[in-house]
Amino acid sequence: MKIDFHFHAALSKKIGFELDFFRTTLQQARQVGLDALAVTEHFNSSNIDVLYPTLDAEFEYVGDYYLADGIKLFPGLEIDVQEGPHILVLGNRAAIEVLRGRLQPHLTPDTFCSMAERCLPNRLGWTASPSVLTRSAPTGTFTTLPRSYGPASTP
Repeated sequence: MKIDFHFHAALSKKIGFELDFFRTTLQQARQVGLDALAVTEHFNSSNIDVLYPTLDAEFEYVGDYYLADGIKLFPGLEIDVQEGPHILVLGNRAAIEVLRGRLQPHLTPDTFCSMAERCLPNRLGWTASPSVLTRSAPTGTFTTLPRSYGPASTP
């Protein structure tokens, strides 16, 4: 499976989600040979509140992904932290919604979580090292890396 692990549903986190733009992007993903996208929208973007309800209304949710115009869409978030890197988190829709809810007090730069405090893993029962967060869940293990660490594969 060819997958892009860092995909945004909108051009910018300050621009609202538009279904037509999104469908065009899915078509382009198919044209370049991608089978799947990890939808890692910024946790504090203006479009996050409509993104997953729109995906729910428009596409079938199968297992832990949406099937959207022939592309698998894996739910995720991109989370800002005080130290500067962004953390990409993938999981099932319910886990992503819970995480987003728990991050509500941390939406602005002055309230972003700190990696030193490990507020992300501690709030969710995750284990952490300076570069990797891992959480075991009934549907598998989710692993996330700060963007600066580059691509990773998980079993």
